[in-house]
Amino acid sequence: MEKSEIESEMTGMNLNGNDSDSIQFDSSGLITAATKQKLFEQLVLSNGENSSVYSSEFLLTYGCFTNATEAFSEIRRICTEALQVNSEGIYSPLRTINLLKEWIRDFSDDWIEDDEALKAISLLLDSLSQIDQRLGAMANRLREMLEVKKRKDPKGNDRPLFSIPPPESF
Repeated sequence: MEKSEIESEMTGMNLNGNDSDSIQFDSSGLITAATKQKLFEQLVLSNGENSSVYSSEFLLTYGCFTNATEAFSEIRRICTEALQVNSEGIYSPLRTINLLKEWIRDFSDDWIEDDEALKAISLLLDSLSQIDQRLGAMANRLREMLEVKKRKDPKGNDRPLFSIPPPESF
């Protein structure tokens, strides 16, 4: 059996074939190859020991293969589907809340002024708020963080309230 066949057998997937829904790991559990869909699923659904490392790495690199609007929409879709079939407890909404907290706190400067991205994250927070009261309170706290971030530039200075400066005098 060739190496690609062994890897395919181990993971049940073949990235060289027509399987558009695949992911491969090395012996230490790190992702070596994956489709965009699987990267998002790993981000939202994984609870392994490498999941927090993966989240940070994802947030640093997602801009190479997608944008924030698409990312928030895809995360929302996966969360919604996972909640519908969560009989085995494979999805933790708290993990998504923590991911969004890190994303807003540390990685929002590239999308904070993008209206589509802000709408997409708002819809995602709305979805999480509907799960239960505790998550609703957490989602509201993230909305507050987002509002503060929208008022600050990347250096932490207040953004101007108006894009046109006021007249010098009347």
